[in-house]
Amino acid sequence: FLYPQPDYSAFREANVCLQTLLYFTTSTDEWKACSWL
Repeated sequence: FLYPQPDYSAFREANVCLQTLLYFTTSTDEWKACSWL
């Protein structure tokens, strides 16, 4: 399952992070990006 690399600057907004998790629920990278908010 391939997907584009997230723009980590966007993760400064928690809502953007949560919305992204709706699409990348199985991605540990996105989860980690959310965890350091």
